[in-house]
Amino acid sequence: VWTSGATESINLALKGAGEMARLTGNDADVAGYKLKMKSIEGAFNRTFWKGEYYHSPSHNGDTDDRANAMAVIAGLAKPEQYAAIRKVLGVKMHSSPYMEKYVLESLFMMGAPEQAVERIKSRYASMISESITTLWEHFGGSGTYNHAWSGGPLTMMSQYVAGLAPVSPGWKIFSVRPQPGPLNKVDARVSTPCGQVSFSFRRDAGRVQVDLTVPDGTRAIVDLSGVRPSWKRITLGGAAVDHKIPLNVGEGRHVIIAE
Repeated sequence: VWTSGATESINLALKGAGEMARLTGNDADVAGYKLKMKSIEGAFNRTFWKGEYYHSPSHNGDTDDRANAMAVIAGLAKPEQYAAIRKVLGVKMHSSPYMEKYVLESLFMMGAPEQAVERIKSRYASMISESITTLWEHFGGSGTYNHAWSGGPLTMMSQYVAGLAPVSPGWKIFSVRPQPGPLNKVDARVSTPCGQVSFSFRRDAGRVQVDLTVPDGTRAIVDLSGVRPSWKRITLGGAAVDHKIPLNVGEGRHVIIAE
């Protein structure tokens, strides 16, 4: 009997295999992986989607935040299901610090950075308020008090809050698509094979300034739609640019102002 979690893992494995095939030049294999993923998608939703949440038929316990989040990450949940899943993730808190990373990632993927940031603040409040400076193995203080797998929010802050993520191998091309949610100040640094990406975000009364340093030999695609869907005016280095498209910038330091 397949459970929702096992099916999601299979779909993620197929997704990863397809991407590896593409990157290694085995394009002929990609279609086969996509076809298998499509067949799983239909069966998964028929079996596990209950109209307002995902739930395994054989499971008699509470609806699980982890399974619903993983359905989003695995690409099995569709945008029309997102509102219902967000409601689930607003009240269900079964995940450990390890799995909390995936719950948070699903919220960012659904375009809900405000909810993601609030969940981080709520779930990690007890750790932050303690004198211990490391992250715990479990919420509530059981287990050990220093677990790297509990640092998921840190990767979410870099990849989604700051929006820094590779588009091509080795960060030769990378995206800058911040989703700051309620935050008005964000600073991030990422070390890449080509050098350090430096990013700062400042928001004040609807005006946003991004200061970005792009390493030599790389390019960045800057997309501010995760902050606001549209802008009246965007300048790059003081010169007005087309505000309807992402900005493609090369190596060096760039100051982008949107209002």
